[in-house]
Amino acid sequence: PERWRQLIVAQAHELNLADKDTGRPLMGEPELREVYRRAVSTLPVFGSTLFRVQYAGTWVLPAEFDLAVDRNGLLILEPITKDKLRVIVFPHIRAWEQVSNGLVVRITPNLPASEDQE
Repeated sequence: PERWRQLIVAQAHELNLADKDTGRPLMGEPELREVYRRAVSTLPVFGSTLFRVQYAGTWVLPAEFDLAVDRNGLLILEPITKDKLRVIVFPHIRAWEQVSNGLVVRITPNLPASEDQE
């Protein structure tokens, strides 16, 4: 779609992949898409589904954060910077429970600190 092409061209300008005089990309559109795809695929949340979460619990976390779900488990992310606040791998999740106003995730007691889970 046209919007996708515009975003790729804009990204090319930011990465100095465009001619400074004419503004035309130094690469063809397929090459630019590949550069963009490679850049996006290096993001820590690539392949994850993201949810904005309102949090109420016992851990010291912000009242609102992003929850990324991927094939390994859950990532709790700071909503603006996307810094990892906590990593929860699936073996540490004891149960999921849907309640009327959300989802409850029960975690194994004495869960190790995030640095030890990666």
